[in-house]
Amino acid sequence: MNLSFLSNPNMQMATSDPNAYVPHLTQMYDLGYRLLSFQLTPGSIQSSGFMSMTSTTTLRAQAIFRKNEPKFQPDERFSLQVIKSSIESGTFLTGVHFMSHTSSQTQTQTQHLYQMINDYACRGCRLRCIEITGCYRPPQDLNMYGPQTMGVGSGMAYGQGHLHSRSRIYGVDLFFEIPQHHSPELYQYQAVPLKFTAQLNVSMGFGTPNQDWGLQLDWQGVMNQYLGTGWRLIEVFNDMSADTSTGMTGFGSSSTTSVLNIIFIFEKSQSRLNDNTPMYEGTMVEYQAPGSVSAGIGMSTMVIDTNWDNVIANMGNQGWELITILQTPATTTKMQFMGASMTSLMWMFFQRQIVSASLPPLGFDPPAPVLPYKQ
Repeated sequence: MNLSFLSNPNMQMATSDPNAYVPHLTQMYDLGYRLLSFQLTPGSIQSSGFMSMTSTTTLRAQAIFRKNEPKFQPDERFSLQVIKSSIESGTFLTGVHFMSHTSSQTQTQTQHLYQMINDYACRGCRLRCIEITGCYRPPQDLNMYGPQTMGVGSGMAYGQGHLHSRSRIYGVDLFFEIPQHHSPELYQYQAVPLKFTAQLNVSMGFGTPNQDWGLQLDWQGVMNQYLGTGWRLIEVFNDMSADTSTGMTGFGSSSTTSVLNIIFIFEKSQSRLNDNTPMYEGTMVEYQAPGSVSAGIGMSTMVIDTNWDNVIANMGNQGWELITILQTPATTTKMQFMGASMTSLMWMFFQRQIVSASLPPLGFDPPAPVLPYKQ
């Protein structure tokens, strides 16, 4: 795992311990920084072997902090605490499965995460972000399809999958700010689920298949609704739930549709619950992360470049704070000699405080123009 700090680019580390980054994050609070986001993305995946494959994954973890100028530093003081938890997903085959069409449903239980957020909020703690830090598949879960009822319909074999087919356990880190001052402000949190539809159409082309992605997520609607009534965006979280269907649409062409469950988490101080005055505005910036796949004798390597530091810095200069970076399913590949090039679409969510011009006091005369002008 490679760890970098955007606020201090000279502070980097490499480790195989997934918990090694925690002390380095907490030390940043001693320097007056506050966490904006923690991102864990694939850096590279290397596979080798012939009869059996060995895979090594290098992850890129990036902690993004902010620090106000001294004149804007509030009297509040916090420390950072990382809480370890997990969520378990179960995938079921749904419907009738033909050779040309399959569908599945993945369900995830996340209620315990929301309960944990509420418990910490009652103590004056503030949620900063949520990050999935790993995945474990139980070794006994080997049956992908469950019991099948085989038959013949229109010349194609089909089966009815109706039992649990596979499960995964995801490690989840919740980042909380713990108040170090007396009588901390209490905050209330709102989790808003949204459906994220991703459709991939693949058709045969000259040399490589044509890939066309369509993405639908009403992020503008939910941000306008909640930011427009005084809430503040904290996290955009993929809880790993999905409904997926794949089918052939013609000779050499197919269509895959996935409906993901994306959770927008907002916060608002309890003292302002009845105040709907907007405090923040939000936006989203698309980032195309380039990547490549190289192949050799008995070995292949995939590398993804998530060098979005300049985007974050440029937005920060305009007052925008990064909330999170959502990795979308939209990944396209283009075959090349001894490998392939690829592009992964990331959605970067930002927000900034609304600066409203105050009205001049009564009886205030505007200043004379610096230069004389003619009417």
